[in-house]
Amino acid sequence: MANRGIKPELEIFEPGMANLAQRLLDKGVIRAPLYANLILGSLGTIPANAKDLAYLVSTLPEGTVWAAGGIGRYQLKVHGLAVAMGGHVRTGLEDNPYYTWRTRPPASNHQLVSRVRRLAQLMQRDLATPAQARAMLDLPPAKAPPPPLAVAGGRLAI
Repeated sequence: MANRGIKPELEIFEPGMANLAQRLLDKGVIRAPLYANLILGSLGTIPANAKDLAYLVSTLPEGTVWAAGGIGRYQLKVHGLAVAMGGHVRTGLEDNPYYTWRTRPPASNHQLVSRVRRLAQLMQRDLATPAQARAMLDLPPAKAPPPPLAVAGGRLAI
């Protein structure tokens, strides 16, 4: 990954995993700034509450860019905590297929992302642009997309 310039996404479910991230950093296996998704509220993970999220964040290697996500019924709660704490948010159908856990209407990724956007606006947090997110993670600027393909007179033109 390092040879190809790939930034690993660390999924951290409990404090021991944050300790392992520090060891990998100390050994030079991964390099700062780290990016970690903190996953809370599932069996075998740290509980989805404010004190445990705050503790988990405190165990991360210095300078780690982190996002938090809750599993299932905890998704909205953890999103609110992450936004309030100055972190970032992990959302999507992988962690929660419902828009509202209590009534369980199916969600779309668009709905889940839009809800996080509203939370950020309510808490007066700006959303990062793709370029800002790349800068936070020490990634190179995105390459320009290739020109669109067109067919002219039955021939493929670029």
